Amino acid sequence: MDDLSRAEYPAMLPTQAVLALNERVKRIGRINSEIAEWLQERRRVEEQYVAGLRKLLLYKVPNAQSELGVFQTPWDKVLQSTDSIAASHHLFAQRVEKDVEHALRNFQNRKEMQNMHTISANLATMARELEEAQDRADKLTKKGGKANTMKMDTATAKLESASQQWESQAPFIFETLQALDEQRCNHLRDVLTQLQTHEVDHTDRLRATANEVLTTVLEVSTPREIENFAQRTTAGRPKLEPRRTATTERASVSRQSSTVPPPPAASLAPPPSAPSLHEDDQSDHSGPVAEKPAETPDSPQAPRTSTGREQTPHDATTNGVAASETMNDIAPVRSSSNVLNGATAEEIFDAPPPPGPPPSQQPKDTEPTKDAEGFTVPPPSNDPISQAQKDAAAEAGEEHDQLFKLNIQNSPIGEEDPDAKQAALSSVANTLNTMAMPSRKTGTIRGRRDVRNTIYVPANTPLSFPESSTLSVGEQTQALPPSPALPAGISSGSSRPSAVQALASEASIAGTSDTQSVRSATSLGSMIHAKHPDMSGPGLNSSIVETVSATFEEGVLKSVKIGGEIAFTYNGDGSTARETIRINNFPALEVIGPNRIFVSNTSSEDEFTLDLSHLPSRVATPGFTYRIHAEDPTSDLSSHCPLLINPAWKPQGDKLGLLLQYKLNPDSNLPKPVVLKNLVFIATYENARASGVQTKPSGTHLKDKHLVYWRLGDVTLSGSSDWTKIVCRVIGAENAEPRPGHIEARWEYAPSADEAGSGISVSRKTESKGKGIATEDDDDPFADDSALASPRTTDEGVSWSEVPLQRKIVSGRYEAR
Repeated sequence: MDDLSRAEYPAMLPTQAVLALNERVKRIGRINSEIAEWLQERRRVEEQYVAGLRKLLLYKVPNAQSELGVFQTPWDKVLQSTDSIAASHHLFAQRVEKDVEHALRNFQNRKEMQNMHTISANLATMARELEEAQDRADKLTKKGGKANTMKMDTATAKLESASQQWESQAPFIFETLQALDEQRCNHLRDVLTQLQTHEVDHTDRLRATANEVLTTVLEVSTPREIENFAQRTTAGRPKLEPRRTATTERASVSRQSSTVPPPPAASLAPPPSAPSLHEDDQSDHSGPVAEKPAETPDSPQAPRTSTGREQTPHDATTNGVAASETMNDIAPVRSSSNVLNGATAEEIFDAPPPPGPPPSQQPKDTEPTKDAEGFTVPPPSNDPISQAQKDAAAEAGEEHDQLFKLNIQNSPIGEEDPDAKQAALSSVANTLNTMAMPSRKTGTIRGRRDVRNTIYVPANTPLSFPESSTLSVGEQTQALPPSPALPAGISSGSSRPSAVQALASEASIAGTSDTQSVRSATSLGSMIHAKHPDMSGPGLNSSIVETVSATFEEGVLKSVKIGGEIAFTYNGDGSTARETIRINNFPALEVIGPNRIFVSNTSSEDEFTLDLSHLPSRVATPGFTYRIHAEDPTSDLSSHCPLLINPAWKPQGDKLGLLLQYKLNPDSNLPKPVVLKNLVFIATYENARASGVQTKPSGTHLKDKHLVYWRLGDVTLSGSSDWTKIVCRVIGAENAEPRPGHIEARWEYAPSADEAGSGISVSRKTESKGKGIATEDDDDPFADDSALASPRTTDEGVSWSEVPLQRKIVSGRYEAR
């Protein structure tokens, strides 16, 4: 077959040639199918856009009722262009489906592709026969002279026939393959060219539509809109002629005469020669010239302008009334009569002006007030509800002023006279208890919150407490503002605490106000993060919950942090008001934070005073939070970690495998075996959603949060070196590839009483009877004075006893990567 132009596969073995041919044929069909699928999604996007545009055309506004004015025509063009754009997109989607997508899908149905499948099968048969003949001949050749001559000849002939058939037909088959591949490439180029041609035509149609709308919008005339609006507003209404403003002197004299008391009735008629002084409604053209008064030496004629009219003063106002400064200048001009309604002109003009601005500058009641933008501001409403609010506020202010009365003296009460001090405090307490509750009217606005039981205490107000065992009402009032009084019927000796005692037991003791937050009622009790057990032992009890946070990498501990919280309960009869406690092993703490509501410092850094009145029975109240100090957290605190975690992730495309191993920490100082309660493992993954998971033992999968967790309950860890395994496989949704996240463990451990844990505990101060304590060490005569006190005794008659303690260890951020 030397005359064939194709010789791309001359050195390929028959089996390799068949595989190459089959893979190429499959790739032709796969490429066309993938491109057709993408074009189908592209067409669906266009159809969705068309549906959205046509839905937008059905929107009700703006319409003909919106009074668009000159913008009505451009807006109609915008709507028409939207319809045209939708039609263009619909036409583009139809042509893509017909000319491009269907052409690619129908390529598999061509005769050349169908024949290629038959040719490929024939080629595979020839290759198989050639290989079988070659193997038969090789086996007989290896036997040498022992082989049967007839069989040898038959095998040789069969091999020559198969080789001749392969050499004659294989090049023609690959020639056909290359021709089909070229035809496929040309066809794909043609359909993609057709796709871009439709895209260009679609873009040209959109550009033409946009240019047409733009031209219409640019032709909008703003003056035409203003003129049309003015014509519509004034159509059919009579036009008002501009009215000239009168600036005669008679108006000014009339304004001044209104301030003079009325004269007797006999002087109401003026002399005939006197001109009328009430001609405010006359204009300069209302009467003939003959009616003007004659010019006399006492009344000279007013100066005239070049037009023959009388000049008006420059400071006259726009409403025809002259300003008050010009009245003295106008008086000589109109003084032709010495008497005006019983008073001379000199008396009239010498009278003092009325208080306030002149009438021309006073605001008129009928003229509405306007804001900076020219809109009319409605007058203030004086409805019954507003008036009731004002009356209620006025009455509340009067009662508040008369609610409490203090008499402040210059000299304070002497500290050296306890009787006088107690008498003064008792007087204040009695006054607070006997005051009547202030009356209050019902509010006039619905939904307003009643906050009469709320007071404001500044956060920086220092509050002092007495050192006595009982809280005195008068002593507490020295640092508190006056509060609403109790009803007179409640006596100070009743079981209900007084108002000051109630305030002293709430947030005011902590120096905070309950008006600063809506959550103030529950904010003081929200400090507990870990649940403390209920303690019913007599007297003072304590509970310590320590949180262990650790980070592991490849099964190796990298960092450890330990924090804790100390809570107290007091189950007593109330005979003791305060207790002095000491934090044992205090140097091991890096940070400590006391609860200032009932904990106060002393002169020693490890000793504190507890106010037992704030400690309820049985229910634990947090008193301290702390953090353990360590120079090297990994080495010093690793013994507090009971659990080792070693995760191993294995990404496998759209699947993610996890092998989670855990065991007892060999460095742990906890007695073996260790029982961890409520053990939970949480595994997270990232980057993709999962369609499902496979776990052993059974776990729970939360798709939305991208995590899988196992609730193992109570687990006993022995001292063996074997790992306990958890297997998980995450399957990504829609061929997505999930990526490894982190592993988190949550557990609880309750040590026994003899296990010290971090060594933090609480002791309380006790005073023993008798002189000295038998357990004290003998004094060293050669020791310093500072070393005379033993660790358990500070001075004679004082010792420290352990507070009953319940301890728990829980996990914090205990995770591995």
